[in-house]
Amino acid sequence: MLGLVSGDITRSFARWDTTDLVGKAITSATVNFWNWWSPSCTAKSWEIWTVGTIADGILWANQPAWTYREATATGTKGFDATCGDGWVSAAATSFFQRAANAGDTRADMGIRATSETDGNAFKQFRSRNAADATQVPYAVVTYNSYPVIGTRSTDPASTCVTGTSRPTIDTTSPVLRAVVTDAESPTVTAEFEWWAVGGSKLGGFVTDEVDSGLALEAQVPTGIMVGGGAYSWRVRAYDGTDWSPFSSFCEFSVANTAPEITSQATLPSSSCLTGPERSVINTTTPQLKSVATDRDSATVRLAFEVWTLDESTRLGEIVQPSVPVDTWTAADVAAGWGLTSASSYKWRVQASDGGLSSPWSSWCEFTIDTSAPTITSSTYPENQYAGSPGTPGSFTFGPAQRPDVTGYQFALDSSNPDTDVIAAGGSATVTVTPASSGAHVLYVRSRDSSGVLSATVAYHFGVGTGTTDGEPDPSLDQPYVDTSPQPEATAQAVVCDNRGKKWFEWSNKVASQTVTHARRLENFTGSDMTLTRSVTRKQTITASLSYTSGATVSASVVVANLDVQTGYTLQAAGEKTTETNISVTATMKSGSGLYGVYIFYGGTLVYSGSYKYQYCNNSGLMQTLQSGKAKSWTIETDGAVRCRGTSPIGLAVKAKSQYCY
Repeated sequence: MLGLVSGDITRSFARWDTTDLVGKAITSATVNFWNWWSPSCTAKSWEIWTVGTIADGILWANQPAWTYREATATGTKGFDATCGDGWVSAAATSFFQRAANAGDTRADMGIRATSETDGNAFKQFRSRNAADATQVPYAVVTYNSYPVIGTRSTDPASTCVTGTSRPTIDTTSPVLRAVVTDAESPTVTAEFEWWAVGGSKLGGFVTDEVDSGLALEAQVPTGIMVGGGAYSWRVRAYDGTDWSPFSSFCEFSVANTAPEITSQATLPSSSCLTGPERSVINTTTPQLKSVATDRDSATVRLAFEVWTLDESTRLGEIVQPSVPVDTWTAADVAAGWGLTSASSYKWRVQASDGGLSSPWSSWCEFTIDTSAPTITSSTYPENQYAGSPGTPGSFTFGPAQRPDVTGYQFALDSSNPDTDVIAAGGSATVTVTPASSGAHVLYVRSRDSSGVLSATVAYHFGVGTGTTDGEPDPSLDQPYVDTSPQPEATAQAVVCDNRGKKWFEWSNKVASQTVTHARRLENFTGSDMTLTRSVTRKQTITASLSYTSGATVSASVVVANLDVQTGYTLQAAGEKTTETNISVTATMKSGSGLYGVYIFYGGTLVYSGSYKYQYCNNSGLMQTLQSGKAKSWTIETDGAVRCRGTSPIGLAVKAKSQYCY
């Protein structure tokens, strides 16, 4: 009974077995009662509530607390032939979800009239003790099992703990993993989040779908975490219908690693040599250049020192307080340091990230000879590729600071110049015709009126496009990446046995479904409908690359090699996904809530990866000619996905997870 009768207020209680619903997502639910008596057929509202624990022998005085009103209904039966005895129902989704979330195996419900002063609101429902078993109250519940987060791990390996006992890892770009299972869905996806401990969210990633029971993973991009920082991460899973709750947090600290000096060059010679092979330059104010790297810092401090050759005197120091890693940084030697011609010097550099410092680099030595000639050419600029085999090039030799130059000796690709040319007014212009493509060196020295020869200087240049069979020619000693002298290809201390070979090395390869167009549409009409709609562009994907060092490999070559790596046909460099709105046609079923919501979408599968273009030079040392990141995409697809009641695959999973809410 419920409501007012004979001056008394009545209420009823029901206890439901919810053992099977614990931890589930309740999609829909109704409770049904056999209403066998009402004072009229006038619809009067009544309510279901979540109440406190229902005790045996319950009385009005000890009734449980009425905590949450879950639903109101107006169904009325049991008066006369107009509204004869029959079932009335109330929506109970929130009631059962509350119990499922709380882990309750019994859900206690209270039923009462909305107005307990209106006698027409009185009703009598059959209880579970009804003589007719077909009139016993019952509930219809539809539920979905949340995907389950299983084993969590990282690469490098770490345990999942928090607080001061958190482990330390040695990378700022760890891989986060979680095993996800779902009892009812064959495939799952996951969303990873990474946070600063005690701070805010730094980023996240939604994976592509995989088979239930497999591990999903996300790699934290570089540039987000830094050495010495403490971070946490968590994950949740999606089965095509519901997201699980987020897992608890796992924490780790990132070790602060010392930076390293990877490249050095003395300009204008573009080399870093010692001993008899040391560079000869014709200026007392050379430029020193260096590249530093740091696994856990985006910037470093560089300190350059210049010393006398015997290391007895430090002549000066140049500090660059904050420079980007993996980028050439220059330091200009000042005229006041007292460097003189016919003298030799050495320099070194050290990098610091604010916490740790690299060892001092190896020494670079140079000899200053202001009498050494200058060399210029508009046909074949220094340290650049130009012209073609058999094309004559004009080269002009200048006396630099030597006052009585009467001639020059030069040779192409021979360090013993023996071809003479007379200087007119101290300068001379000669024509040199390289017969082959690739790297070449023009060696030149000047001669004064007494026949004394200057030091020999080397002029590096390339003939052709710098590529052979679509691949770069790495043999130019120090090619440049901009108009300032800036060496790209730097020999590393790695021995290789495939001399003359070039190859790509790939890492961090990722394939991700990417939505480029999306539009949310609703159908609450009660009938199916087929619609064609314009779908809004959200983003454009371009097949492209970005390089962090070097510039000898074209985007088309890199993206083409990524194509080979994936086994899919990818778009050529420069190709873009559709940059306008697209048209999508789909049939939409009617429904309530998210059952009537559809996402019309378009997109593609995007592949990306980090690469190094390697070369084994003639000395058997490996050189990294270029490094960076590349991405491309496959064919574009479109479609529509229902926000609830479906288990999509492919791109539809990403569209549903991003735009159904």
